[in-house]
Amino acid sequence: MIIERRITFYCRDDGLPSYLARELRRLSNYVSSQVALVNLTQLQVADIASPLAVISLACKPGDLCQLLIEGLDAELGHLILTDYVAEHFPLVIRGGNKSAKGVDELQPCLSPSLIHFTPQQVQFFPTHQDKPELIKELVHAIPKELIRDPLQLHEALMQREALCATAMGRGIALPHTLSDSVAQPALIAGVLPESIDWHSSVGMVSRVILMLLPRHAKPTVIEGFVGLTRSLLEPLYCQALCQATHPQVLHAIISLGLRQAGRSP
Repeated sequence: MIIERRITFYCRDDGLPSYLARELRRLSNYVSSQVALVNLTQLQVADIASPLAVISLACKPGDLCQLLIEGLDAELGHLILTDYVAEHFPLVIRGGNKSAKGVDELQPCLSPSLIHFTPQQVQFFPTHQDKPELIKELVHAIPKELIRDPLQLHEALMQREALCATAMGRGIALPHTLSDSVAQPALIAGVLPESIDWHSSVGMVSRVILMLLPRHAKPTVIEGFVGLTRSLLEPLYCQALCQATHPQVLHAIISLGLRQAGRSP
């Protein structure tokens, strides 16, 4: 059975220097699992066994990256590499992070959007729920100051689903609405341990991202939602999103999508 583990981190103010790439290759040699560097910001992948390929990614400050470890001893590789990454890069899942420059210090180069979305707005649900029930619970989980009428909002979302199911494929759905019941632009994510039927021809869904726009949203807010929608067309981005199970990692990946408004389709 192949095991997969991921270490999610931000690149430092000097990106990913060559000497760190070489050390990551050396440490990866302790395990038989395949190790790759996934740059989610640039949507590129490089085999960690080739420092030249890693350097060619030209990782920039604040790039959101993952070490993807796949193999029978991926758990051991995760243990070995996490300690090293934590010493040299800001981990998304903070705790014993020893990095000299933390995630908060990198925020200016991450250009946070104007859409209200925090790690607390990543919700976990049991699998027995159907689509209407899940959307209803997501609406009620949104901070009260961001919406005016939860019942009307739920009705608007279900009317949108009746027109065309909002499944994007690859296990992700993107229900959304433009409504007077929305006081501030907001986003909330729902995570299911098993996929549910979204009544769509593109398949089942295990990740739901609910996007809410006020009637007269600013162009910058709309651009953020467009950036996320475009990101959800990228297989590499969707794979990382569907494999993530920690709220901070999910928040980081979705927030990255909101900042990708300038990326070409």
